[in-house]
Amino acid sequence: MPQDDLDPERLKAITSQMVEAITSPAYVEAMRKVKAASNDKRLDEAMRRLTPKALREQGVRLPEDMRISSRYFEEGFKPIEVGEPAGKRNLLAELHAAEPEMFDLIGRLRDRKPDLYQELTERLSVEDAISPLALCGCACGGAATACGGAGAG
Repeated sequence: MPQDDLDPERLKAITSQMVEAITSPAYVEAMRKVKAASNDKRLDEAMRRLTPKALREQGVRLPEDMRISSRYFEEGFKPIEVGEPAGKRNLLAELHAAEPEMFDLIGRLRDRKPDLYQELTERLSVEDAISPLALCGCACGGAATACGGAGAG
């Protein structure tokens, strides 16, 4: 691992860019819209608004090399990855892009057949893409919950 990856000034700059992105009015508005959606529409809203591409289209200034990993949490269920960490395909996001109306069905599944919903979303979600050799720092907080980190792989 190059020593430059751990330069304090570089890490401060990366963290500042992340803070600017997740506190921008466009990001905050996207989070508000997701949180305001009804339970059966919230996953659909997350997929529409919180992917890296969607955030950029809404005016959030995300550097191209910045990893933003929005996750959708619901009580009692495993978090669903909304982004595409480390360039891996996110089949759930691809399904949403191809057939967004499927998310009405997925929302109903969550309420009517939680075990099936859990298995479906686990199979379609991205596997953990952080290399076991990566060094990461992470700080989280807030109602939206925003998480920022910097590290080197």
